[in-house]
Amino acid sequence: MNNPDQLCKLYITKMSSKHLKKNFSSRLPRANRGFTLFELMVTISIFVILTTVILINNSRFKSDLEVTNLAYEIALAVREAQVYGINVRAEMVDESYEYAYGIQFLASQEPTPDTNPPEERTFFDLFVDINGDGHYGVTDGIEENGYFEERYILRGQIKIKAVCSPEGSGWDCDRGSTDITFKRPDPEAKIIVRNTAGGGWQNVNKIRIVIESPKGIQRAIEVKSTGQITVLQDFVVESAP
Repeated sequence: MNNPDQLCKLYITKMSSKHLKKNFSSRLPRANRGFTLFELMVTISIFVILTTVILINNSRFKSDLEVTNLAYEIALAVREAQVYGINVRAEMVDESYEYAYGIQFLASQEPTPDTNPPEERTFFDLFVDINGDGHYGVTDGIEENGYFEERYILRGQIKIKAVCSPEGSGWDCDRGSTDITFKRPDPEAKIIVRNTAGGGWQNVNKIRIVIESPKGIQRAIEVKSTGQITVLQDFVVESAP
């Protein structure tokens, strides 16, 4: 044990063992330690915020897409009435090709003691204009002689927000209803409107039907007397205060 070589080896072995223990004890816990409570709370908070933002944006995107798709379907329904009116679709009772086909949009039901304020509409009708007056009345209705063609129901709690016609340099969106008819051989549309409060019918050269989702997203379908049908995304009707 007094051999210098053995003493030297023993010293080196002890020093190496001590160094390894110190190195292992100083590094291993750092590599294996978990999150602190503060770090865990921050991580969860960030995750919750990101998830909320994604869900909100996704919900609005779906609503936006649904309103846009429905606006194009309404435009196609108006186009369908135009095709029926100017082509060779015969009226089902007497096989006449002389009747006009049309679409009626109601922005609200006429106020009554039971429906005050007016109820917002969630449908529109395709009809055959039997008496040629340009609008869908009792004479053309299903109750009397069955010339009602089809009712389109708006889905997803989407409603007809307003019916607007040109007024000066702007738009009058207090129209209660509009009827758009087409009759062969003229591809142009006959457009008439009536105010919410009633009164006589008025001919106009274009109309905008505004639909709205429960989230307030709006789209407008513009129909011109020339027969052009367009979906607008930047036309907004403000709610009454």
